[in-house]
Amino acid sequence: MLYIKKIVKVALWPLVVMRRKILKMRFERRRSVIDYLGMIAVDDIVLRIEEFGGCFAFDARSDLFARVLIDKGYEPDLATLCLSCLDQNRDFIDVGANIGFFSVLAASNLKSGRVLSIEPMSNSRDRLRKNISINGLKHKVEIFEGAVSDKIGTTTINYIEGKEEYSSILNIEHPGVDGQVAKKCQTSTSTLDHLVAELNLNPGMIKVDAEGSEALVFKGAQETFRKHRPIILSELSDYLLKRNSSSAQEVIDLIKGLGYVICDPVTRTQKGLDLDFGEILCIPEEVYGKWRKLNT
Repeated sequence: MLYIKKIVKVALWPLVVMRRKILKMRFERRRSVIDYLGMIAVDDIVLRIEEFGGCFAFDARSDLFARVLIDKGYEPDLATLCLSCLDQNRDFIDVGANIGFFSVLAASNLKSGRVLSIEPMSNSRDRLRKNISINGLKHKVEIFEGAVSDKIGTTTINYIEGKEEYSSILNIEHPGVDGQVAKKCQTSTSTLDHLVAELNLNPGMIKVDAEGSEALVFKGAQETFRKHRPIILSELSDYLLKRNSSSAQEVIDLIKGLGYVICDPVTRTQKGLDLDFGEILCIPEEVYGKWRKLNT
């Protein structure tokens, strides 16, 4: 039987190779059309993204725009997870809001809570404001024009014009921007602890996308975590963190030390964490048992 399976596999291999080539050609053809659209578009392109329950203006040059068209959506699993963790009567903080997917999703589903959107890049921030306005949420959202870190001050950010989704305080290394020259800009920094106190927030959930600066974000938010016990959804890349003199393990140890259980957002369990490049979901220990019964 095993011998027959091997023969069948060998016989079918040319078909498998051909299928892969066809799929690659289709992808490259779609991508070339999208790239051309980015070159000739004279204004933002507005799309409805169902999983985030709103309409969003995109810079047509961005890989974010290309990804939405190719994948026919954007991170539906994380959108569903965010909704399941949202406390409608507490505040939501969006660190690295970009053009506002999670800010719009949260603001649309909050009752008495508010949204604090944090975005350092002016190009992304212009679209963030536009998207908040398009969806009629200006009364629910406060925008901080800067980055969050472990101290108040200023920092330098590297960015690719039109592809601000890759902006970072680190050198930008991504296949989507190979060969493109990064520019630099200065931006102000604050800490989450300072912003929460200044704006009198009661965060029930915090989403973090900081392109390798997560350790700095969390170091500046320890009082917030102790006092308010928000659920945390964060990207985590050991590769990016190590280039910023940190590591995924350092971030995990810091959060666990504050009394949190760390889960994989997809399985919603403590198994299967991807520390090389993935997301983590952090639940306060005192509510983890109840949360797990409702979400697994």
